Amino acid sequence: MFIYTLHDYVLGEKIITATLKKDPTPRRYTLQITTPARSFIYLPIGGGFVKISRLYNEEGKLIHARHYSDELKAEIKEYKKNFSIPYFQLWKGLIYFSAIALIGGVIFAGKLKFENSQRANETAALTEKLQHLQPGQLYGVSLYTNLKGENQSLQEAWIKINKIEGDTLFIQRSKQTREVTGLFDMKQLEPLKPQTDSDWESTMERVNYPSLKAQFEQKDKSSFDLLYIGDDRSTYGGVVFAIKGQE
Repeated sequence: MFIYTLHDYVLGEKIITATLKKDPTPRRYTLQITTPARSFIYLPIGGGFVKISRLYNEEGKLIHARHYSDELKAEIKEYKKNFSIPYFQLWKGLIYFSAIALIGGVIFAGKLKFENSQRANETAALTEKLQHLQPGQLYGVSLYTNLKGENQSLQEAWIKINKIEGDTLFIQRSKQTREVTGLFDMKQLEPLKPQTDSDWESTMERVNYPSLKAQFEQKDKSSFDLLYIGDDRSTYGGVVFAIKGQE
């Protein structure tokens, strides 16, 4: 199947009797008036820039225009006047494609607007919940380090707020994690959600509470970084989690 083709669009056709420059004997020919045209997936997408004559002998061989006699040229010129180029017919496929692209663009823009609005609502709800932290709350996070503070490939998991003491949050991470494969999605974390105490790591990780609060004032914030505190990690301190979703 040819997806894109160039072809002649036939405007008119008739049988004539004519002579050629080097052949004065009258003979029968098939005369076509055509115009160049293009198609894509069988739909017309352009053409009609000029009207062209095609002359075929009885064996179907194309006779080049340089062999036309003056009388034949005059007859062809008059015959061409009977036809106008159907521009709509030749370009209607492009109109269809443009309409499809326009409709697709409107649908995509609407979908994008809805998704952006949904993300904004989710972020607002996450921010509101984080402003009222309580022990026992669960959050979906991206993990930047392992329990030893060592860098690792980006993982996703659950964390639980174990307790709050002054400027320190005590956090446990789930034992089960998943490697990041695309955009963060809380639905993909549901199968990893701990069901018993044994599903949580026993290690308590301490993070800075004031640094989390300071992020609430930042605009367009969709995730919140948790900064590790303590001197028990010589390999790495810094941000260990990024909270991206709530239970």
